[in-house]
Amino acid sequence: MLKVFLGPVVALFLSFSFVSEADANITEGPTEASKEGAMSIALLEAHYAECLKKFDGYAQSTRACVGTSFDEQDAYLNKLWADIKAKLESREENPEAFATLLEAQRQWLGYRDVSCRFYYDMDGTIWRMLARDCRFNVVQGRLRVLEHFYTSLLDMDL
Repeated sequence: MLKVFLGPVVALFLSFSFVSEADANITEGPTEASKEGAMSIALLEAHYAECLKKFDGYAQSTRACVGTSFDEQDAYLNKLWADIKAKLESREENPEAFATLLEAQRQWLGYRDVSCRFYYDMDGTIWRMLARDCRFNVVQGRLRVLEHFYTSLLDMDL
């Protein structure tokens, strides 16, 4: 009885715990644009929201899909990082600017790894799901910072 009640409650909680700026009408799974590397924060959020919609009361129903979302985030993070590095090099910026950014990125990686650990330390599968949601949102925040930085570099070239 409790499982029957908690399944929809957990699904509702997870769907509201994730605030997306993405269009709700995005189709399931990676689109052709994402396969070609035209990734964006909004597209990542749409993919993650689709994963949460698949929740059927069991953590396994979303585990693989969320893992794919994490892979997409990592790929986009690596792409942004490479684009920023290349842009800084092409502008012949002070090498200390990149060194500062690199140090910040290393510190952020540590922050990412410990910021959601609380959820993993708790007992119960719901905490694992909350930990995945936490990790997704922490990485999305960093992607926003890096996207803004890269856009700023592009704007300076005008």
